[in-house]
Amino acid sequence: GWVLGMYECMFLQLTAGMAVDYTVHLAHAYNESAGETREAKMRESLSEMGVSVLSGAVSTLGASICLFVCSFKVFYLYGSFIFFVILWAILWAVLFFPALMISLGPSGELGDIKLLRSLQALLSGAPAPDQMETEPKAEPEREDDSKPPVQKECEPKDGVLPS
Repeated sequence: GWVLGMYECMFLQLTAGMAVDYTVHLAHAYNESAGETREAKMRESLSEMGVSVLSGAVSTLGASICLFVCSFKVFYLYGSFIFFVILWAILWAVLFFPALMISLGPSGELGDIKLLRSLQALLSGAPAPDQMETEPKAEPEREDDSKPPVQKECEPKDGVLPS
């Protein structure tokens, strides 16, 4: 086996984010999908994000293969470490994660964190989701388009406020 030395610890820190990157992209696309069922959401997620995820993995795998021929041990170790981490990450993201999401993934509002939605609404100045009306109010229709609308008391008339 490998002994964890200084280089291996650096590799581990650098590749921790890379190992979850592909799955996180697919999970985000799944969560933002407008699909009705889990299968439809996963299909849309893979069609929208799958090509980008796969392209990123292929390019990273290609770059790490180039490090296999380096004479410096640190580059060779780094290349092999990256290669196997990315290989495992892409296999997980493309094979296991979709099966997991189709069988157990959230659908509808299940899995929606209402506190985060309310916080997002508060920060953006929009009404919170629980305070929003489900249907917008219809504007009152004017019976006759030729008549001007009646002025309210608090509106200025000819630039002068009523006293």
